[in-house]
Amino acid sequence: MKPSPKTAYRDICRHAAQATLFHQPWWLDAACGPGNWQVAIARNENTGEVEGALPYHVRSRFGVKIVAPPPLTPFLGPLLCPPEGLNHYKLRAFEEALAAQLLSELPRLPAVRLKLHYDVHNWLPFRQVGFRQTTRYSYRILDLSDIEAVWASFHPKLRNKINHAARFCQVQQIDDAGPVFQLFERRFQQKGQAAPIHREWFAGVDQALMQRQARAAFLCSDRAGRPLAGAYIAWDQYSSYLLLTGFDEQANIRGAAALAVWASIQFVAERGLIYDFEGSMLPGVERFFREFGGELCSYHRLAKYRNRMWEVLFHTIRK
Repeated sequence: MKPSPKTAYRDICRHAAQATLFHQPWWLDAACGPGNWQVAIARNENTGEVEGALPYHVRSRFGVKIVAPPPLTPFLGPLLCPPEGLNHYKLRAFEEALAAQLLSELPRLPAVRLKLHYDVHNWLPFRQVGFRQTTRYSYRILDLSDIEAVWASFHPKLRNKINHAARFCQVQQIDDAGPVFQLFERRFQQKGQAAPIHREWFAGVDQALMQRQARAAFLCSDRAGRPLAGAYIAWDQYSSYLLLTGFDEQANIRGAAALAVWASIQFVAERGLIYDFEGSMLPGVERFFREFGGELCSYHRLAKYRNRMWEVLFHTIRK
């Protein structure tokens, strides 16, 4: 008797080196809800062995159900397990066949969106079945072994801001991430907008990460103890991810947000991980992350629409 798709997927995640934090079943349980994510499985037609898996989440977007990653999930794409010893030609053929098989199992909805990890360079198999690609960018500090060299790579203005904030603020790691999330919410409230994620949802994800000792929160406060800025990171065995930042735009101490991020970088350096800013393409945010001297890294965002009408509709709504 073949194991269920989720059982097979959990086994893949225990062995697949390319499985990130965001592929883990427990992350998907927390971010989507245990019953709100599924997985497509591809098996070898001769041996029955699992050769690939694609976890997916059906969510509502503008009142329409689509396949898309849950919030705070920068990567969610297929995990492939090719046989050993394939040459380049056979590996490409394997990727193309597996991608087609996995994608054919997805529900037929108006839109399907995937985000591939930096290490997935070949998106041609997805193009063959109608996906369109957008190149996205983030910044990563790939080597934190020499923290003094990392500090020296910061933009001089950023170092000045951090030093200025350090004279008037204190930054500390906190157990309760609530104050950091409140600062995240405040960024949107001060702009008259609703935060893109709800507090209750974040609390569930935070609890799952905390149970696995896979997250840390840093809060920067002034001398009176008033919270000014915060940073929230999570990690897997290879990389950390800056999932949330928050700051009070009405605070009059410059550099508080940079000081909180710097504290999180130092924390990650002690663990020998990559620091991923999980970047934004927004000009102001991109410029802030760029000042930390990380390497510009590209990844693929893929989308497929049932027809041209849905594509035009989604792009119109997003504008």
